Amino acid sequence: MGICRTTEVTRDEVKFSKFIARLRNKFSRIFDGALRIQLSLKGVCTVEEWEEFKEAISYDFKKDNNFTEMRDAEILKERISTATQIDPYVGRYYSSAWVKKNVLHMTQEEIDDMQKEIEEEGDLATPVLGGQPGQDQGGPPPEPIDNTVENGDVESPTPQLDDAVNKYSFNKTK
Repeated sequence: MGICRTTEVTRDEVKFSKFIARLRNKFSRIFDGALRIQLSLKGVCTVEEWEEFKEAISYDFKKDNNFTEMRDAEILKERISTATQIDPYVGRYYSSAWVKKNVLHMTQEEIDDMQKEIEEEGDLATPVLGGQPGQDQGGPPPEPIDNTVENGDVESPTPQLDDAVNKYSFNKTK
């Protein structure tokens, strides 16, 4: 499929993405059970102690497609477009805080952090992508990074799994 707009994503792809999320949730519970047994059998903690701190454990799964990134970027683009349209009315009909909370959907912590960053940067004329202040960047935007392909110079964290996948793929092509 390659890189495309989220409006071009089929319903099957969305269903598959949700299916993967459900599988990841199930695997998380399996990992929790195995970790509870391992920690209690090794004497690292008791089952009662495990129950106290198990909610603090989380698993970060690698994002294996660009759909989520593309969707988030389009949502942000639409929010910024709406904020731009409301901008002439800020200070008259809408407060800046209301726009940040209700249009940009920022939390109070994000608002505070953003304000700190803005004050630290000071110079608002500096372009985000580099270059000189006031200089038009022009040209097309940079291509998104394809995170579905492994880089050859980075060692895989799961070489046995990679070998099994390659073996299976090789057998399927015969």
